Amino acid sequence: MTPIRLFSSPSFFTASLVKHLVVGATLALLLISFFLAGVKHPNPNWPAYWMVRPLVLVPVAGALGGGFFYVVRQWGQHETWKKVVATLIGVFGFLVAVWMGTIVGLDGTLWN
Repeated sequence: MTPIRLFSSPSFFTASLVKHLVVGATLALLLISFFLAGVKHPNPNWPAYWMVRPLVLVPVAGALGGGFFYVVRQWGQHETWKKVVATLIGVFGFLVAVWMGTIVGLDGTLWN
């Protein structure tokens, strides 16, 4: 019996993609940890484990942003100007993903 492939290209899930996912999640986790460390007296109306949601959602969004960065960089590999444009689009996409993850993660607590 042959294994089922999710994508037609077997080289899509590479070590480089996993590295981009891990770096994106780590950067997002550091960013949200920095924001959450500044909360000394949380609002008593917030749920008891209010920090769990942003500590999960923001790194997931960061991993998705890192994956977006990887895919965009694959499109612009050959010429220098394409590399620059792909890098700028990838960084912008990563920042948007982390920003949206932060909004969703902090909704109802620090983000009202």
